[in-house]
Amino acid sequence: MPIINDMGTALLWLIRVGVVLRIIILLLKIMADTESKDTYGKRIKNILIFYILAESIYQIAAIVKKYFSGAPSGNIHEISQIIINLLT
Repeated sequence: MPIINDMGTALLWLIRVGVVLRIIILLLKIMADTESKDTYGKRIKNILIFYILAESIYQIAAIVKKYFSGAPSGNIHEISQIIINLLT
């Protein structure tokens, strides 16, 4: 299981580095071609939205994993009952 956790962490770091590099590249393109500023601005906005979603999904997965690690036996019926109780 630690290998899967390490893979998830590595993927998140790759996403973070990729987002930073892509924003830097787009800022350089904006400085070189000021006529396409709106297009590059929209791309930067989309990259930031992607990053927020990726980070949120990772954090939600960590919360769910931590929450269900304390489940009594991991029985699907018990887990579904826990979810139903949370929703009501």
